[in-house]
Amino acid sequence: MPARSLCQKSFKNILEPLHLYRRQSLIEATSVVINGASLTLIQYWA
Repeated sequence: MPARSLCQKSFKNILEPLHLYRRQSLIEATSVVINGASLTLIQYWA
């Protein structure tokens, strides 16, 4: 089962209240990490 469809099925009820754009972004980020990408958080100083 592809990671994206697995995320959609797993998070369907949890993410339902969110706006469609945010829901798709979270699903895409999760599936990319599942497929082996690394998640990096960068802090920008103003």
